[in-house]
Parts: sequence; structure tokens; C-alpha cells
Amino acid sequence: MSEDDDRYALAEAAIERELTEAQLLDFNSYVGFMAHYGARLHELSRMYDDPETAYRHLLKYSDDFVEDFNGE
Repeated sequence: MSEDDDRYALAEAAIERELTEAQLLDFNSYVGFMAHYGARLHELSRMYDDPETAYRHLLKYSDDFVEDFNGE
């Protein structure tokens, strides 16, 4: 496993944890959380050599996770 693979595994675990916990929020808090989650993904992506590519990967991962979580 490469260093980037390790980083992605850590970031993906954080995304799963945060998005799962967000499901417990009331509707307005959840909407606010999701509205600002892109900034969190940018924060996570800064640990990579190519942050823009990492951001796109993490954004897709988070979108897929939410869809799977909600059974879409």
C-alpha cells in the first residue's frame, strides 16, 4: 500500500464517520453541515501532492457514501 493509499484510507474513514454522525442531526443542522462539507473535503485534500485531484476523489467518495447510506 502506497503512502497516498494510506492517506486516502484515513480520509475515507473520517468521511464515513463524519457523514454517519451527521445523520443524527436535525434537518436544519444537517443542511448546514452538508453546505459546509466541501470546505472539510478541501481541508482533507491538502495533505496530498495534488490537492485538486484528491479533492475530486474525496468529493466523489463522500457523494457515493451518502447515496449508499441513504439507499439511493
